[in-house]
Amino acid sequence: MSAPPLDRIYALAGGALVFSDDRACGWNVAGGAVSGATIRDAFPDPTNSNRVLAIAMTAGADGGIGYQVYESSDGGATFATLRYTAASGDIINGVEIARAAPATI
Repeated sequence: MSAPPLDRIYALAGGALVFSDDRACGWNVAGGAVSGATIRDAFPDPTNSNRVLAIAMTAGADGGIGYQVYESSDGGATFATLRYTAASGDIINGVEIARAAPATI
């Protein structure tokens, strides 16, 4: 769940990041740079309701899997900012934001 005042609920469903603003009555799929990727993990900023991080897994040109960390500044509706790309062969399992130091990921 995001920080107030948004109080948005997030979930992973079928490899996508989905979110609800109406207590899970309706769901929307996150878009932008993560469209078509499998989302491995997501983490809403505990101090900023508009900031969300997501790990996207994509097929690489060499047949391997690539891992990237993207940031959303609109509550997870779209992801536009690439924050990190793992080296070939490296795996990213999770991502978090430090409450006491939000610049620390």
